[in-house]
Amino acid sequence: MTYTVNIYPNPEEVPDKPYFTEKIFLGSCQREVNNLNLVKNLLNEIITDKGSKEAVLGVLKRQTTLLNSMIYGVKSEQITFTNQDKAKEGTA
Repeated sequence: MTYTVNIYPNPEEVPDKPYFTEKIFLGSCQREVNNLNLVKNLLNEIITDKGSKEAVLGVLKRQTTLLNSMIYGVKSEQITFTNQDKAKEGTA
């Protein structure tokens, strides 16, 4: 089963040629994983109630796991991109 999703950073400025590439996607996902880890560490120190801490950190852990799964999916070519990075265009 194949799905095509068109993703643009600003829908009002959709380019003539699709913009989103594998490199941009991986960079965005990795940046968000790093940000979530920073937030998890900060909240782990701030939240004192055990139940609240488990709930909040559980959500952040699931989001981190999802992002890591998407990164793995791209690197293992389970998720592919129709838009080639400029470096790959010459070799494809």
